[in-house]
Amino acid sequence: MQSILKVGDKAVYPGHGVGKIISIEDKDILGSKLTCYSMEIIESGTKIMIPKNRMDKIGVRPVASKQEAKKVMNIISGEKIKEKKTKYAGKNWQKRHQSYMDKIKTGSIYEIAKVIRDLNNIKEDKELSYGEKKMMSKAKNILYSEFSLTMDKKDLQILSNPN
Repeated sequence: MQSILKVGDKAVYPGHGVGKIISIEDKDILGSKLTCYSMEIIESGTKIMIPKNRMDKIGVRPVASKQEAKKVMNIISGEKIKEKKTKYAGKNWQKRHQSYMDKIKTGSIYEIAKVIRDLNNIKEDKELSYGEKKMMSKAKNILYSEFSLTMDKKDLQILSNPN
């Protein structure tokens, strides 16, 4: 994937969302030449320098297609999975939080959708805590920023609702 990115392309940086490649530069780092992509995260304006040879390891990937986005929406809005409620019932918030963060950091749209689905399952039984609401918002914002490039607004409704 690394070799096909060019200036102006949009890609997803795990945990941060969609960014735009603003430059590709050769840097001299500790006496070694290194090709780096300069990416600006669209939502926050944060600029990130990514070595070309680390793009795959970091998980930088192309923006999801409309078909992939629809699969994710089906995960989120599909039938509630009862075993998820039991799986998390005995876990404290810190363990769930770490599990959710690990999923979000993978950059996988499917893992992020599972975080939203699981929090929706918890929300059916009790009000989400402040931390859970914040996690839900983060997961939804990551997907929304990506899917808004490929999907209709009507299809994005599930992500635009707060919590």
